[in-house]
Amino acid sequence: MPILDGFGASRQIRTIESSRRNAAAESPGVEASGTDVKESDVKKYEHRPALIIALTGLASTQDQSEALSSGIDLFLTKPVAFKEVGKLLDNWEANR
Repeated sequence: MPILDGFGASRQIRTIESSRRNAAAESPGVEASGTDVKESDVKKYEHRPALIIALTGLASTQDQSEALSSGIDLFLTKPVAFKEVGKLLDNWEANR
């Protein structure tokens, strides 16, 4: 039995990202853990959340809705065609 499912993991990732953004806004140049960070690195990554893609056998509208509300960016059901993945990534990048 997993400790954390994909929805919970996505929520944790988004919480960490939010904490780091808030820490960067309050103290530029210092990471949330208190370690020094180059200011150029902070500016480069401060507004780039991780891309989270759900790859699942669960295909209901409720599953997709829960995935998106937990912070997942893209929702794919199995079986997945690699062309489909490429198109989704291209569209996601174009709309960022």
